[in-house]
Amino acid sequence: MPGVIPILPLPALPSDGDLGPLPPSQVPEDQTEEIPTNEEQNKANSIATHTRTIGIIHPPPDIRNIVDKTAQFVAKNGREFEKRIIANNANNVKFNFLTSSDPYHAYYQHRLSEFRAQNQNQNQSNSQQQQPPSQSADSLPTESAPTAAADGNNAAEVKPDPAAQIRLPVRKNLELPEAAQYTVRLPEGITGQHLPFCYLCMDDEKRAHLLSFLKVIPPVDFCCVYGSALHTTNHDKSTMVDYILGVSDPLQWHSENLKMNADHYASWMVLLGGAKLITEVAAEIGVGVHFNPFVTWNNKTLKYGVVRMHDLVQDVLNWERLYLSGRLQKPVNMLVDNLNIKDVNSVNLRAAVSAALLLLPSKFTEEDLYAKICSLSYMGDLRMFFAEDQNKVKKIVQGQFDLFQSMYKPFLEEYEGKDFLRFSSSENHHANISQDCGLPVARSHVSSLPPTIRSRMGIRLGKKKVISESGQALHEVVIGSREEAAKCMQKVLRRTVMVSSARQAISGLLTVGGVKAVRYLTNKMQKAWRSWT
Repeated sequence: MPGVIPILPLPALPSDGDLGPLPPSQVPEDQTEEIPTNEEQNKANSIATHTRTIGIIHPPPDIRNIVDKTAQFVAKNGREFEKRIIANNANNVKFNFLTSSDPYHAYYQHRLSEFRAQNQNQNQSNSQQQQPPSQSADSLPTESAPTAAADGNNAAEVKPDPAAQIRLPVRKNLELPEAAQYTVRLPEGITGQHLPFCYLCMDDEKRAHLLSFLKVIPPVDFCCVYGSALHTTNHDKSTMVDYILGVSDPLQWHSENLKMNADHYASWMVLLGGAKLITEVAAEIGVGVHFNPFVTWNNKTLKYGVVRMHDLVQDVLNWERLYLSGRLQKPVNMLVDNLNIKDVNSVNLRAAVSAALLLLPSKFTEEDLYAKICSLSYMGDLRMFFAEDQNKVKKIVQGQFDLFQSMYKPFLEEYEGKDFLRFSSSENHHANISQDCGLPVARSHVSSLPPTIRSRMGIRLGKKKVISESGQALHEVVIGSREEAAKCMQKVLRRTVMVSSARQAISGLLTVGGVKAVRYLTNKMQKAWRSWT
């Protein structure tokens, strides 16, 4: 019985569309010396880039159509056509995939190379069909030619057969390709040392129990759990466990989930609009996340939020809402991560460190740093005024201090190596830290902030055009002093969080129904009241 042939993944295409040399096993013998090696090509390219191999991120259907059409036209009309598109759509976010830092740029390059290959194959096919035979009938080989050659008469030259014009490469035993490697360019300064982070650790039994909930809902691309219920110091069995679920198409996902778990949703939304209404309220009124709280399952109380993967990635990389990105700045347990959000989140964590350092004085403790990072997503949050525990940030940091250390250790070591930070030991094993508060360091911290935040700061402080080491034109925020930059960033973050929290609060009141809304708000206010008394 023949064995099962494994399906091997194909290597991803580089962001510049250059496929590089063919594998040696697929190169004709007479060409093997003419094709440069990967090492030679790398030497020719003097631009250093920081990349991390992660799964290619497919855009949602609406953006995917734009990407595919653009790639098709660029493949046909060349790079000049691409430059015109960039120039004409400089402020159109739908064409952000044309920039190398966008999460969908790898998909665009992948489709561009596919269309180029299709065009090349089609052109070769057309040229072969239109090319007339180059030899006359008199030049065709005769029966006497082989005889003359056999007799040693070299004067009679044997003409090749016309069919031999299409020369096939020599057959060789194909070697197994390398494992699938898709690349996404990360911002300058992010290297491999920043990527392995430790998140919430738990025993296999507890993890299996949390994973088992995913069997009763439609498939997801991403899932993480968080909340005080997972803290080792929390013995309150009634505490709700929080899930964040990332899906490619929320409309389709909610349609399937309504068939399986209609009781998870507010009855009026199910009757009036179903999945379409649920998705529209989350996207248009809220921040793209629909929450179903107080879901009872296996004698546990759960709350799960559903978000489109596109919105999740954009918030992690750009802080457009500073909602889910703020959650991922704190320890979480990732149960499903098909698109390696854990690796993409390194950009988010590095930005959080830079933002916190701008807001901290010249001397502080390690706990102060993690508390400032934790508080970024709560600045301006309306719930903190009346419906949240006033000691929430302190409790989160003290209860998970070791996990914060594991998450942010690579960045603190990097900044220590650059002399941005200096560490000294203390009695409680929490380091005392002093930082360089000079203007050049402040500019470096601002440059590490997400593009959306820098853009909003640039509107207030002004921008100037600079050329990066890679030759790319960038707009840098004009900074007069460190205090000015910190104050401006704080205002931008506070406004971003305030708008997001207000929108999500209104969306939540509409989507969970009156009874659950009152119940949820009552629980929150009770926690706030206990923290005040």
